[in-house]
Amino acid sequence: FYINMVKAGEAGGVLESALDRMGEFLETSQELKDYIASSLAYPVFLVIVGGLSIIILMIYVIPKFAIIFSDLGDAIPMSTRILLVVSQYLRAFWWLFPVMAAAGIFSVIQYQKRPGGREKIDRWKMGAPVIGGLIRKIEVARFARTLGTLIKSGVPILKAIDLVKDIMSNKIICRAMANVYNRVKEGDRLSRPLEDARIFPNMAVKMITVGEESGNLENMLIRVAENYEKAVKNTIRRFISLLEPAMILCMGVIVAFIVISMLTAIFSMNDMPF
Repeated sequence: FYINMVKAGEAGGVLESALDRMGEFLETSQELKDYIASSLAYPVFLVIVGGLSIIILMIYVIPKFAIIFSDLGDAIPMSTRILLVVSQYLRAFWWLFPVMAAAGIFSVIQYQKRPGGREKIDRWKMGAPVIGGLIRKIEVARFARTLGTLIKSGVPILKAIDLVKDIMSNKIICRAMANVYNRVKEGDRLSRPLEDARIFPNMAVKMITVGEESGNLENMLIRVAENYEKAVKNTIRRFISLLEPAMILCMGVIVAFIVISMLTAIFSMNDMPF
């Protein structure tokens, strides 16, 4: 990608402009990556801290109460019994969870290496609620900015599409881009195979069509990228604004269940005949 931009800049005598566009491309791409990473930092922190707190309660705190409640017998409330059983199994089989997680990750990696496995996973990602729409917007922004930057730097459109195809992370979109390349090579316009692929949003395709008809395709592609990068940020902002309170509520419900179960058992001790 970078080599072809430099070659096009040298061939057209606009190397300085090509390097400037490359710098803008890198800055914008890194800015979007940093925004996504920083937005997800706090939810990940909540999951880690909340999960560790619950694990400590279940493995180290609850067993101490189990000794106290051992004499209650059938007087123990059902919620407390469930809690004690879960705590017992966690202490005995805690090692099973990292083993299952490692096995799951290994299975996914091996499945991706199978013929068609990666495409099925990518298709599932694109069809998933909330996340699928976000992935589609990210891929559209990457496609539009990369193709627009290449064409603006003087790279021929067929070579530019071929380069874009190789940097797309989603295999479904890679296959669609291969078809776009063949259609454009046969003399078709860019917007028609994009529309037939039914992967890119209609708004993006219409904007690309306007760019082709007005002879301003590269600038319209950059505008498409800017619009969808903003859409990605807005989607992430809304998602995080809903995710954070939902996670806090979920952690609070679990901790409240543990505390209420313990208190209920303690109060039931008053009903025991001595």
